[in-house]
Amino acid sequence: MLYRNHLQCIPRSLGVAGIWLIGAFMFKDHVPVEDRPLAPDFTKHTATLLQNIYRAYDYGDQSDVYDALAHSVNGPLLDELFLKIQSGLRMQEQGGAIANVQEVRVVSIKPALNNPESLDCKWNVTGTVEHWGHIHTRENQYSARIKLDVSEKGRGRISKFEVTNEKRVRFETGLRMFDDG
Repeated sequence: MLYRNHLQCIPRSLGVAGIWLIGAFMFKDHVPVEDRPLAPDFTKHTATLLQNIYRAYDYGDQSDVYDALAHSVNGPLLDELFLKIQSGLRMQEQGGAIANVQEVRVVSIKPALNNPESLDCKWNVTGTVEHWGHIHTRENQYSARIKLDVSEKGRGRISKFEVTNEKRVRFETGLRMFDDG
């Protein structure tokens, strides 16, 4: 009796196995709702990346500048920003204006409406430019479309950066005060 139904078992087993394989394939990436990680806080992360870019100006050594930028930027943008900063530092060494970033304050960061992979960011940069015995204090506001590379290689760094607007918010001029000590 056991062997009599054996021929029917094979097609049934293949049918069950086929259904199981189809189900396994369709739900291979399914993660139960309670086990899904929370969406990353792109606002805080992007704000930190922007601040780190401006902190790269604090370093004088080329390798330190590059390393500081590499924490926030990757791809062709890394080399582009590095060369811009090096150009600015060379001007300082040749007796040109000395720039100092005092504050980077993020105004807003939100997903781009027509490009879900990008963020529309707005931030203010306050700093001083010193030359010929006087100091200019400036606050500029920038808007940019930023794309983060969230791949394993990109590690959430900025891979594309397109400035969409720039305007001066505040400008003051004062004399440089020399210490008599």
